[in-house]
Amino acid sequence: MIENNFMDGFMAPSTSQLDRSFLIPLPDIPGLKKYGDFIIQSELDETFSTNIISKYATPDQNLRLVEVYKNTERRATGSFIRLAGTLSLVKRGYPVMFLDAAITNVSLQTGRRDNLKTRLAVHLPQGTDEQRELLFRQLKLAADRDCLACRNLRIDAMPAFWGHIWLAERDEFRPDMIRIIRDCAGDAYQHMVKSTRSQEPFDYIPMQQHIIFHNARAEHLLFQKAGLSVPVEAQAAFFSALAVW
Repeated sequence: MIENNFMDGFMAPSTSQLDRSFLIPLPDIPGLKKYGDFIIQSELDETFSTNIISKYATPDQNLRLVEVYKNTERRATGSFIRLAGTLSLVKRGYPVMFLDAAITNVSLQTGRRDNLKTRLAVHLPQGTDEQRELLFRQLKLAADRDCLACRNLRIDAMPAFWGHIWLAERDEFRPDMIRIIRDCAGDAYQHMVKSTRSQEPFDYIPMQQHIIFHNARAEHLLFQKAGLSVPVEAQAAFFSALAVW
């Protein structure tokens, strides 16, 4: 190992970036400041997965938002699952809200190429029934105003504290749908915070452990069904960035 070669050629910083024209404006949340960007990448069996993650917080760090743009794509087929503005939002003492915003061109059941589909799922693990009702009611009103079909869904494999999730899907490319629901979710979460009591200290560890260890493996298998290869370790790193503060 030669010093000059090491200094000049060991490893260049990643140049992976997102074209800013694809950015969706953040929900209107007062006081947020950007604190950093992270890139998590993996390559396995012709599948290349890049996660571009940005962290925002209020100066006192009591409210934090993490935003994700992600492309998981198989080079040979062009099949992909892309996250276009997935986010987590949490106010200290309250449950975290996850909003999953995905655009795909592959069937998650057969692995075959498919028409573009836009899918949004909103989760409020560890929320009370009152908090979940406040949040999901506002989301449904926003969906109804824009003629977006939506429903509540309970996943048996999730722990009881996860509760049901809110889901909206369209069999087309609808980034405007992502913006509408993200804006509503940001407003609805802030309303939920103002309308319900905080729990201090709030134990986020059960949710964090589940999403990092169990969800990482479940999504690794889901990607496999879609013909994509994403290591469990990469998914665990992604969920760590999304759920650990």
